[in-house]
Amino acid sequence: MKFGTRTDIEAPQGFVFANLADFAAWERAGLRRGVELERTDRMRQPGQGMGWKASFPFRGRRRTLAIRVEEMIEPRSLGLSGLGTSVDGRLQADLIPMGPRRTRLTVHIEVKPRTLAARLYLQTLRLGRKRLEAKFAERVTRIGLEIGERFRREG
Repeated sequence: MKFGTRTDIEAPQGFVFANLADFAAWERAGLRRGVELERTDRMRQPGQGMGWKASFPFRGRRRTLAIRVEEMIEPRSLGLSGLGTSVDGRLQADLIPMGPRRTRLTVHIEVKPRTLAARLYLQTLRLGRKRLEAKFAERVTRIGLEIGERFRREG
């Protein structure tokens, strides 16, 4: 299953990339939402090869996902992969400067089933694809607005 969205952010490309690549902030956000995180690398600086083991409740069961930074090209793109027991996923975020203080964020996600149960679950998600895409677009837009607001406060 593939889907994507884009949003324009009122902040320079470098500022947007720095916020998206602030993995410590994403870790804190996950912890606030009940995700258990464990770093699987020993890197001191953010970059390609960083990884986490995430554990979280989903549909009544505890799920585990190995997350890895596959691509980090500052200030243009960030690619993450996720490997679970039943699904594989990939997130690609690309940044395009639209002006000195405006950046377009394009996010694509692809999820592939690894088991029959996951294939059936993804099939049911396809039935509500429009609603799922709308929620995803809303969340990416909200992240963009938060980054823009942060730039206005700091800028």
